Amino acid sequence: YFRTSEFRPEPRVWRTDGTASGTIPISSLSSEFGTNSVFYSDNLVFSDTADHHGIVFLDGLTDQVTVVKDLDNVTRYTELFGTVGLDTLLLRNGNEIWRTRGTAESTQLVMIIPGTVTAASRSTEEGPLYFILNSPVTGNGIALWKTDGTTDGTGLVAELPAYADINSVHALTDIDEKLIFALDNATTGKSEVWLSDGTLSGTRPLSTNLILDRTATFVAYDGGI
Repeated sequence: YFRTSEFRPEPRVWRTDGTASGTIPISSLSSEFGTNSVFYSDNLVFSDTADHHGIVFLDGLTDQVTVVKDLDNVTRYTELFGTVGLDTLLLRNGNEIWRTRGTAESTQLVMIIPGTVTAASRSTEEGPLYFILNSPVTGNGIALWKTDGTTDGTGLVAELPAYADINSVHALTDIDEKLIFALDNATTGKSEVWLSDGTLSGTRPLSTNLILDRTATFVAYDGGI
C-alpha cells in the first residue's frame, strides 16, 4: 500500500503486487473509501465511510470489503489507536474507543472516555495499551490511562504532576509488559523518564535530570532499557 499526491482534493491510496495490472487505487475495491484518510493494522485496512457515519474495512489477504454503517448517525473521524491481542483498537472523534477484527459483528464501542487522547503506546501483544488523556474532570487534566479493549479493562492508572501538559508526554513504549515514557518538565527544563506497571503505586519517575528531544525512543537492551 502507498499514498500518492495528485491534483485531487485528497491524496489517493493505492495497492500493488508489483505488476502493472495489480496496481490499483483501493477506492476501486469500494467507493466507500473515497478520499478519506486510510489506516493500516497488519492485514486490515480501514477508513471512514464517505459520509463519516461508519467505517469501511478491507481484508488485505482476501480482498473482502466490509462496510459498517450508521454507527451513531453522527459525523465522526476514525484513526488507528493500537492493537491488543487479535483486536485492532480504533479512536473515533478523539474520545471513543472501539474494537474490531474487521467484521460488523466484531466492531463494538468499548468506552466514551472523559477527554481527548494526546499520546498512546500504540500496540502490545500482551497486556494493556497505555495512553495519555487530556481531561478537564481529573486533577490537573493530564493522566495516564490504560485499556485492554474491554469496558471493565479501561480506566485511570495515575494522574500526572501539575507541570504535565498535552505536549509534555511522549515516547510511550511497552517493554516487558511495563510502560516507559518521557515527561518534559517545563519548570526545571529537564526531561523525566517514567515507569508504570499499570498501577497507581507502580507509576513513578526513574530519572528526573535528563535532556531528551521528542524523537527519543526507548528499547530493551541486555536486560535493561
